Amino acid sequence: MALYQAVFDAALRFVNAVLAPSDAAAADGTAASRGIALLDVFGFEVLPTNSLEQLLINYTNEKLHEHFLRCTLREEERVYAAEGLGAFVPPAAAVPATSLSSSPTAPRSSSAASPVPKAKPPAKDNEALLRLLEGRPSGLLSCLESTCRLPNGNDTGFVRDLFASNDRARKENTLRPPRNAAAIAGRRALKPDEGFQLAHFHSAVQYDAHAFVAKNRDVLSVSLA
Repeated sequence: MALYQAVFDAALRFVNAVLAPSDAAAADGTAASRGIALLDVFGFEVLPTNSLEQLLINYTNEKLHEHFLRCTLREEERVYAAEGLGAFVPPAAAVPATSLSSSPTAPRSSSAASPVPKAKPPAKDNEALLRLLEGRPSGLLSCLESTCRLPNGNDTGFVRDLFASNDRARKENTLRPPRNAAAIAGRRALKPDEGFQLAHFHSAVQYDAHAFVAKNRDVLSVSLA
């Protein structure tokens, strides 16, 4: 990871140097604004064995999901309220008026086909999971960092600390012990202190904590140090 970061940083410095305006153009104010915009959207990953890499990818997806909720649905609700338009109901939540009648023989009015909003369904919020992942001082990432700072910190210690520090997440069913159902193929059986499940917005994902601490420490090889 450290080697990849060094190469990425070098490439970034090169691109910035190429795009930067000349000193003369910057001095007289004629420098044109130049830049490159990139959108890198991760795919949500659920593999037979999920490790730290999958956790970080899925964490990114959780942040994207939260950003979508805030900037699309929540912002739309704010605009509706500010303009006095009533409650914002997504198009899929509107139902024909005829479906609200309990009598199959009830006469239709001229406005029977007009969509009538039903009670606004709550958007699936991932606040609880994000709080578990990035909360301080007891969130998952904080627990992992704390374990990495211990001289004898290891994966099982990290999992024990995670469960001991997050009673709320356990009660909310956001954090769960690993499952070892026989129907789940391609996955090694995990003891309670060897893994965990997270209730992502996409689905529940089981993580094998093996090598979490070593990967997060990211110690360089002696030949690269």
